[in-house]
Amino acid sequence: MVREGFRYARYGDDIRVGVKSYDDGRKAVECIEKELRGLGLLLNASKTLVLRRTTYEKEMALVDDAEHQAGRKVVKDKTQHLMEDADKLAKTLEDAGMEQLAWDHLYHGHVDFEEVIERLPKNVLSPSSEELAEEVFNQAVKLRPGQVDGLDIMSFRRYVKWSLVRLSAARSAVALPKMSELIQERPEMMGNFCSYLQALSSVDPPGVAAQVEKSIQDRYTSEWEMAHLVRVLRKVAASVSERTLRFLGEKMTAPHGE
Repeated sequence: MVREGFRYARYGDDIRVGVKSYDDGRKAVECIEKELRGLGLLLNASKTLVLRRTTYEKEMALVDDAEHQAGRKVVKDKTQHLMEDADKLAKTLEDAGMEQLAWDHLYHGHVDFEEVIERLPKNVLSPSSEELAEEVFNQAVKLRPGQVDGLDIMSFRRYVKWSLVRLSAARSAVALPKMSELIQERPEMMGNFCSYLQALSSVDPPGVAAQVEKSIQDRYTSEWEMAHLVRVLRKVAASVSERTLRFLGEKMTAPHGE
């Protein structure tokens, strides 16, 4: 890419190339395809796009907006929980070194709840990266393409990718129950789903194995999809059922194309 005069950034197998025109974008794609073929690899056409800068910036802004909305909802939910649970509120104030405020509000009634929230340190209600990711993921799944008032496919993919990276880093199993369902609906995102499953392999091996096994057994699985899924199963081999092991054994020893 450098030799051909392109400037690019890469994270794993995700590549961004900055160009001056649409034609230059097509040339960049051709250059990447040529180099990959020489290595015996193929470019994933379904994930390869030439976008105008305004479109790219709009897509990036979508995630920022989703993160902002998720943050507001997390703060609202935390506030609601404190309002409904006096013991939790007392413990929160105690942890913040504000026992007197707890007495003034809970026992003497000198301070109302709104003032308590205003006087709490900002970090008490601020959402963590994991909480933001959980909320963005849940909303994306709830409004996934095909649902009433659902997201468009591009927005859905961006939200899910963004959230899964952070949930993987936190080893959060929040998204785990949805994996087999999402794999069936969006096989083009198999790499993202399997990266998350691998991150969870040390946290919940039986849960990971169950999601992958269901993905294999309930649908047609192409060879490249199967490769991703088997790579996950290797991480949780002790939790894989005999039925799945037999199925994979037959699959691996069958003539190519069967």
